[in-house]
Amino acid sequence: MYQLLSRSLFVASLGLVSAAPALAQLDMSYVGQMNLPGGGEIVAYTANNYTLATTYFTGSSGTQGVSLYNFNGAATTARATVDLSGVFGAANTYSVSSVALDPLGRGFGVATVIPTANTTTIGKLAFFNYNTGAVLHTVAVGYHPDSVSFARDGSRIVIANEGEANAGTSSANDGTDAGGSISTISLNGITQFSQVNSVSVVTTDFSASNLGAGASLSGIRNPYISSMGSPGNSASQQTFNSTVPNFTQPANIQPAGIEPEYAVVHGGKVYASLQENNAIGVFDPGTGKWEKIHNLGTINQTIDATDTGTTANISQTVKGLPMPDTIAAVTINGHDYIVTANEGDARIDDRDISRLGDISGGDSMNPLLAAAFPTTATGIRANDQLGRLNVSRIDGDTDGDGKIDTPVMIGTRSFSIWDAATGALVSDSGSLEQKLLELDPTRHNINREGTAIDNRSDDKGPEPEALTVFTQGGLTYAALGLERQNGILLYDISDPLDPKYVDYVNGANTSLISPESLVYISALDSPTGKAYLIGGFEGVDGTGALAGLGIYELTAIPEPSTYALVMGLAVVGFVGKRLRFRCKS
Repeated sequence: MYQLLSRSLFVASLGLVSAAPALAQLDMSYVGQMNLPGGGEIVAYTANNYTLATTYFTGSSGTQGVSLYNFNGAATTARATVDLSGVFGAANTYSVSSVALDPLGRGFGVATVIPTANTTTIGKLAFFNYNTGAVLHTVAVGYHPDSVSFARDGSRIVIANEGEANAGTSSANDGTDAGGSISTISLNGITQFSQVNSVSVVTTDFSASNLGAGASLSGIRNPYISSMGSPGNSASQQTFNSTVPNFTQPANIQPAGIEPEYAVVHGGKVYASLQENNAIGVFDPGTGKWEKIHNLGTINQTIDATDTGTTANISQTVKGLPMPDTIAAVTINGHDYIVTANEGDARIDDRDISRLGDISGGDSMNPLLAAAFPTTATGIRANDQLGRLNVSRIDGDTDGDGKIDTPVMIGTRSFSIWDAATGALVSDSGSLEQKLLELDPTRHNINREGTAIDNRSDDKGPEPEALTVFTQGGLTYAALGLERQNGILLYDISDPLDPKYVDYVNGANTSLISPESLVYISALDSPTGKAYLIGGFEGVDGTGALAGLGIYELTAIPEPSTYALVMGLAVVGFVGKRLRFRCKS
């Protein structure tokens, strides 16, 4: 009898084991913050001396640079600052856009510095000692360097030079532009910070000679500045294009409209988000050429398209251009993927967008729309449909007649996973509005904290911008920062075909506004033995108000069925002992 009962209990326990998941999920919990009146937009980390860094900004008449911290979870303390005012001669002549720290512990970090005359003066990369804050060396890169990152193995630095257009404040510089590019710096042979003055920079733009056999700008959104109509600030100059441009690549024209936003190194390649162009460029440092330009196309989304209501109305289906900001490259089960935060971004002068319902004035959509659209704001152009939605003036022509046949919004209010080799869409989260409405209903499409719900429904919704991808406990996660909603979403992307929601926090609950960057710190790289997610919060309108670093602990938690397994096995063991005792007696 004892053997029969034991065998039955053993079989029951196997059933419990087979029913339980093998791995746990994560809980993301707030543990502390660093309030930084001078900013906190971009964050970086190295395990060497547990160093945390962030860009800082002390106001319109102050300096910008990098703040350095001794990271220790909630007990993080200030270490030093890097004053970069000397890079372009004085305060108010530059801005600091990004920071990164060497992953090999060689003692140096880097920061991108943009001159005020961003379309006529080359930007610079500053090397600094992350223990003392001393500036070590500067090198020229490209126009308007927007982000910088290290290869994970420390072998290379890559800078995305956005070449952003200058809308201008006077007739002297109205509409000026510069070509976008990337700069790469090999760190081979660099073993300590004192050697960085020997590095050399290679800057590569998108001119025809830099395009490999498999790369073409034909069909890519807005590679040429001339497609935007006449530039300028005066009333006579404010004329928009009246036809949708043909994006076939013309010969011998410099593609000044290409704007790299963010670049990462993965598997020997450089992947760059070309945000305004709705594309991802793949660069091969070995050949020095762009290997591919992946056109990201459009993704259908069901969204809240109007800001005229007082409640959510997620009911309109519209095509969206992903136009990613931050991207990440990751290998899952031996396959390479690109993960994108699909913020969307119009040109700095807004010359490529208008409300679909605009029917008069210089930004009237009437000359651009196909005959199927009435010239008055009725039907699909009504305010309660897509009339209030900002749509592209240069996309949506499906038959080549220069007229928009399908309205297309900028951004998709989602994150996506793409095949790194082919550029094919693997999966998309769909508009995050519905999930956020369930999680945080009082902040539906707000415009940062304190504004009415629905405020951003006509534009880009919650605006996914920050992104980091990491592996913990055998699972791969994507953390996504929402600039306008102020929240951070965590998804399990271990199955790239089927991302799963894990957790959510909102920085505004602790007075942190607008996450612009995210950094993961593993338990192995942490002084506390715990894993963390660090959010860099920009604050309001770049002034530093409500800005700083949010510190969130990532703790593994068993799934409910795992608890059942543990309890079940405990019961099996207990009952087995009781039965064995009784049978023997």
